[in-house]
Amino acid sequence: MAYKHPQSAMKKFLTVILLMITSVLYITSCSSDEGDFAYPMEQLYGRWEATDVQVDGTWYDITKYPYTKFRMAITFKKDGTFYGSGYLGNGRGTYETDDKTITTYVNEKEYAVYTVNSLTNNVADIILRMGNESIRMKAEKTYSTSDQEEDNDLAYKTFYESYRDGYYVIDFISNNKFAYFQTDKNFIQTHSEWTGFYDYNPTTGKIDFHNTIVLSWYGFLVENRKLLKGNYNGSRVSVEYQDKFLSGDWSSKYTMYLYPRNSSSIK
Repeated sequence: MAYKHPQSAMKKFLTVILLMITSVLYITSCSSDEGDFAYPMEQLYGRWEATDVQVDGTWYDITKYPYTKFRMAITFKKDGTFYGSGYLGNGRGTYETDDKTITTYVNEKEYAVYTVNSLTNNVADIILRMGNESIRMKAEKTYSTSDQEEDNDLAYKTFYESYRDGYYVIDFISNNKFAYFQTDKNFIQTHSEWTGFYDYNPTTGKIDFHNTIVLSWYGFLVENRKLLKGNYNGSRVSVEYQDKFLSGDWSSKYTMYLYPRNSSSIK
């Protein structure tokens, strides 16, 4: 799922959650351009997951049923890019910080603005604004870039394989976690991501994907894809994989080759 239009997305979010809360209550009672950011940037870097939203003065836990459909997360990377997922859409872009404000951009257009009321350790109190609509929420950091002693030369890099309608993408989110998803020709994410863990040997370039199962989208006869192992040679990533057909049989082993976005090999 690609990112939604910010104004319509927020309006839908506020409308749906308000209706849902009213119903439940009735039933139960009856690239970063870093400015002078107000907080240490190291506290910001990492993955943040929304845990609670405030509606009409009342807090609701969106990590628990029946509000789990509203869950969302955003990862701020050191290179000024971000990746967001969840109810408001999946996609990536850039961000800028200034005072207590984080402004995100998708395709160089403002997408969402976060006003950070407080940021202590791994907990943040923020106001999310999209267009003329806003909502207050709480978020917790679930992954910090500082958790790693030293980034390997794959961490925070993204690689693409071109196909007819767009790109298959592997994003090395951290030193040991990766995401696999699909975009269109404009690099806008079109399907939900699938994440897994990997081991990487910088001396040999070998990557072990631990036979991670991901959804495959390229053919209607294919149910799943299994990522086996790979190699990074400094300019491209090769990945050995197998596809599982609807019949339950696994294909032979194939290899895909993925390149950085600025490479002529993916044009």
